[in-house]
Amino acid sequence: MIEDPEYIKLEGLITDDQDMSLRKSLLSGRTSRRISDNSKNENFLQQSIDETVERNPCKRISLHQACRDGLACVVERLIRVNPSVCNEYDKDGMAPLHHAARGNFVQIMKLLLKAGADIDIPATKNCMYVTPLICASKFDSFDACRVLIQNGAQITKKTCNGQSPLHYASRKGHTRVLEVLLNEGGADVDHEDNDKATPLHTAAQAGQIEVIRKLVFYGADVARRDNDGYTPLHLAAREGHVDSFKEILKKAKSGGLSTKTLLNSPDCYGNVCLHLGIKHGHREIVELCLGSGADISTAQDDFSTPIHLACSHGDLEITKLLVQQGAKIESEDGNGLTPLLRASLGGHVPIIEFLLAQGARLYPVADSCTPSPLMCAVKRSQHNAVRYFLERGFSLKYKDLNWRTCLHVAVACADIETVDLILENGGHSLLESKDQYGKTAIHYAAATCNVDIINRLILVGADVRAKDNEERIALHFAAEAGALCAVRSLLSACPESVNDIDYGSRTPLHFAAAEGRDKVATHLLQNSAEVDYRDDERFTPLFHATICGCPATMDTLLYHGADVNALEKNRKPPLVFAAFFKHNKNFRKLVRLGADMTVVSTTGYNCLDAAIRVGNKEVCMEIIKHEKWREVLSNTKCEGVSPMRRLIERFPDVAKLVLDKCIEHSPLLDTDPNYTITYDFSFIFPNSDEEFDLNQERYCGLKTMLDSGREELLFHPLTRELVRMKWRRIGLTVFLMGAIFYLTFLSVFSLFLYCKDDGFKRHCNEGWNYPQKIFLLIFCTSNLLLEAFQLYNERWMYFELTNFLEVSTYVTTIMAVTLPDEQDHQWAVGIIALLMAFFAMLLQLQLLFCSGIYVTMLLEVLKSVFKVIVMFSLLIAAYGLIFYLLLGDELSYTSPYMSVLKVFDMMAGGVEFNHYFVENLELRMPDLARFICFTFILVMSISLMNLLIGLAVGDIESVQKNAELKRLRTQIESLSQFEKKLPSSMKDRLYSPKLVLWPNSGSMSFVRKLTWSLGLVDYAPVRMMEKTKPSHEEDKMKELQEQLKTQQESLNTLRTELRSQRTILENISINMGARSPTSNRTNLMDDF
Repeated sequence: MIEDPEYIKLEGLITDDQDMSLRKSLLSGRTSRRISDNSKNENFLQQSIDETVERNPCKRISLHQACRDGLACVVERLIRVNPSVCNEYDKDGMAPLHHAARGNFVQIMKLLLKAGADIDIPATKNCMYVTPLICASKFDSFDACRVLIQNGAQITKKTCNGQSPLHYASRKGHTRVLEVLLNEGGADVDHEDNDKATPLHTAAQAGQIEVIRKLVFYGADVARRDNDGYTPLHLAAREGHVDSFKEILKKAKSGGLSTKTLLNSPDCYGNVCLHLGIKHGHREIVELCLGSGADISTAQDDFSTPIHLACSHGDLEITKLLVQQGAKIESEDGNGLTPLLRASLGGHVPIIEFLLAQGARLYPVADSCTPSPLMCAVKRSQHNAVRYFLERGFSLKYKDLNWRTCLHVAVACADIETVDLILENGGHSLLESKDQYGKTAIHYAAATCNVDIINRLILVGADVRAKDNEERIALHFAAEAGALCAVRSLLSACPESVNDIDYGSRTPLHFAAAEGRDKVATHLLQNSAEVDYRDDERFTPLFHATICGCPATMDTLLYHGADVNALEKNRKPPLVFAAFFKHNKNFRKLVRLGADMTVVSTTGYNCLDAAIRVGNKEVCMEIIKHEKWREVLSNTKCEGVSPMRRLIERFPDVAKLVLDKCIEHSPLLDTDPNYTITYDFSFIFPNSDEEFDLNQERYCGLKTMLDSGREELLFHPLTRELVRMKWRRIGLTVFLMGAIFYLTFLSVFSLFLYCKDDGFKRHCNEGWNYPQKIFLLIFCTSNLLLEAFQLYNERWMYFELTNFLEVSTYVTTIMAVTLPDEQDHQWAVGIIALLMAFFAMLLQLQLLFCSGIYVTMLLEVLKSVFKVIVMFSLLIAAYGLIFYLLLGDELSYTSPYMSVLKVFDMMAGGVEFNHYFVENLELRMPDLARFICFTFILVMSISLMNLLIGLAVGDIESVQKNAELKRLRTQIESLSQFEKKLPSSMKDRLYSPKLVLWPNSGSMSFVRKLTWSLGLVDYAPVRMMEKTKPSHEEDKMKELQEQLKTQQESLNTLRTELRSQRTILENISINMGARSPTSNRTNLMDDF
């Protein structure tokens, strides 16, 4: 029996009595200390011994356990009871045949196979899908392999990583199994796994020399490469298997392969066998490679030669060997580093001494970019190497390409021990040395925030007021980095440097404020830093803090008296920057402390313009709620127009607040006769000579609302009152006059056609004919010229139904007037022209009267009817043709055309069933005709007509919902077009920025009452009074909703940050070897 600790499964050996005792100990020992793992293992071990010594395990043993322990009699008995268990898996994912094959229990294997066990059954995924043959090959079960092969086991079955039984036998060195697999199983000697590694690769990696001999004997390819480009020789070199390496070289040579080519062939990473031997410190491999013809100068992809690798890895013996074989000690790799520099970077002093003894160049060539060995050692904080170079008197004057000395590099690496070594060996001369940017070592120390190095440099006499090329001192860098301890040290050394300026006149306080270093700013201000010092951009530290957005830094500056109304060179205050960079809390803080939001910069911007530009809605709302909102909103220097236009376009909620504030109610009671409502139109209806944008287009709030689709603003009481006022002053008069002219045209044209009829000529005066023609020609021609001018201006926007009807009316009227008299064509064209003229007049009434919305409803219904008729035109044509064929003798059906017209009449209810289908004795096939009539009534008269009625009702409801909007849209477009044509003097006379209404006066003129009753004007201020009152409750609800939304966003952000911090802490704990927080959540059984 083969003993293996993997097969000790103590959990399954606990009896029922022991389980009960464990439960009792569990209930009584919850508060006791946790039992150690050693004592737990001892208890289970004792229980296992009790199970096998004091009891007969055969009474409860499973088939898998019996196969594992080699109990053939138990196996035979269990199979006889239940043969189906032969192919069942245990909790480890193995079948009984796996255990028997592993233990080389041939008798049990034969019993299992005889009972129907699957000879190639794979294990589960956690066991890598191994087959019984793979198990036998892995554990050197020679007899089991032979039995499995003789019974037809497939030799090509693989595990999940693609390895075959031959791979496992090769790795483990099982030569007998190997021969069985090759001889009796016919295994492919070069079979590849998922990484394209052959059994020879695995044998070379494991150093199995006997397996290598046999595989090569059976024809294994010595030069085969895997996915990484490794040959078996590479793997033997990497693992340091000298005998295997020699054997592969020997077999390759005897097989006719060039050992030199094999040795110098690189893998996918540029490594040859010599490189791998050097990297892993295998000296004997290196000697074999050099003795077998390996090229000593072969470089990797980064141009590192073998001697570079040996110096980097610190292997002195290999380095000496390479030098003895002729390696060049002054060769450079891809980074331009020599072996000495590589050894210096690694701090390998023995190799450095050896290379120098061999004549390696200690100092770099003059005017070259090569670093010095001392610089390399300092960069990697190699103290022993640094001490070695300094003790040998290495010159400290050498600098790198950026003029940095070794002291610069040591300070930049924050290595105080290296700094001390340099200072102790003449480094004082480097304290004032500057790099190409003018920075000394004290600048580097301040930038890296290393207080110990700063104090050490100050102690040895470093100049803390030394300036770089940008005239910055070390205190600027420390303040910018927020290193409070460094700032304290520098100020203690030189308190006068607190207000030193750089080339841009920025003090350290400017840098601290720009980075939000509030503690540093506090310390600087406590040490006499000027709080309102201005740089070249006229920025004070408060400007930088505002741009940064740090509230703590702003509080510090404001506490020490910073000017909130300071202006930079473009006359922008900090308030503009707070609005522009969306620092809303800082904006509110500045406003609360008295910042003037009415300041306008030289570029025309104020804080509202800046907020609108970046889409800062919250700040826009704060500005409009401020008491100086009118002054801020009156700024027209930015784009020539008021910011109100941009508010309408981008922030309709803010624009609505402006409109609300433009309606003022008198403090009297609503029922008081002197109660007034004042409408201020100045922000949506400027004067005619004001507010032209950059394209010289005049701003009109109504048109902007229309173009931006702001329906809620168009329905606002202020907007509706403005439209109502303009319509009363301009639209009503103009469009009423136009309607009167058009009505005159209709009257003259109707009289003209009336007099053309033979039956009515006797009632007309012949002398009226010529003046009528002249009037109609002049009227139509002039209107056609106006339409042509409108087409030129509006281009594609011109083509709409109203313009089409008007042009068609004028053209057909001219044709009716100019055609010769006494012709049918003249009469027909005139009738068509008169019909279109009345339709055009109907469209004009749509705009003229408030009740003209019903015309819009009619047009919408006509559109729906037309779509339905087009869709069902096939049925209409079909019934027209059928009725023509059935009732062709009747007068109404004499032609298909007349039949189709009759179908329309029948759809409207004119079926006349008795006349055509009952009383008609000449009707052919009366039953068929009546059936066709029945289907027509069902489909066309009932279903289709009800469909049309339903669509009409639905269209009317939808039109009614948007009726007021369409009316406003039509009025605004018409008024806008007409105002463009008015002269400036007329516009000034009609302009009125405010309107005061007395809704309780009860006085209304007769004209207004008449126009209101006729639907010409919607004069209803009393009805609108309630709507104009500001709804404070709604505003409060909206404000609460916005605050809740903001709080929810803040909570989501906080939750995300906490999750990320938890992940970071878990990763840190795992890297430190501690258990993760989730692993501490043990169940009750873990205490035992």
